[in-house]
Amino acid sequence: MSKKMLMVDRFGVRLMKGNGNGRLTMATFEKWLNVDQGQYTPPLSALTVICEVGNTVEPLQIFARALGAQVIDEPKIKRLMWAEAYHDARKARNKMKKLEEEL
Repeated sequence: MSKKMLMVDRFGVRLMKGNGNGRLTMATFEKWLNVDQGQYTPPLSALTVICEVGNTVEPLQIFARALGAQVIDEPKIKRLMWAEAYHDARKARNKMKKLEEEL
């Protein structure tokens, strides 16, 4: 079984309409990625598999940009969490300083 087929099973997404078993065939995958065959577009549920196979989040990034959002990776998530905690700590220090002055 190919890596792509295992990922479809792992992510548990139904990729095809109709009575089929929903498995992604190499032929379908190649149609989706062929720029000359624009009539074949993957369903949104297939993006997880496409991103995993291509080792990129760019397909998700395209959707996110259209909504004014951005897809970020784990290191950026941690930096954002750090920045929020830093600003929360600054606010707390300022509040403490204000209360101390009132004492």
